[in-house]
Amino acid sequence: VAEPFVARGDDPRRIFYYGESVLLPDYRGLGLGKRFFEEREAHVRALGRFETVCFC
Repeated sequence: VAEPFVARGDDPRRIFYYGESVLLPDYRGLGLGKRFFEEREAHVRALGRFETVCFC
């Protein structure tokens, strides 16, 4: 996972990487997925030690 970031010159220790997330069909279209991504990105940024947040 780190190789593409290292190739770009990024420090993998400064990247918070989330694995994949799946929202069940019954919960899609309600804004929950968007809110989930916003909240978890905000949490990582609040930690103050990561420059980048990414996910697959």
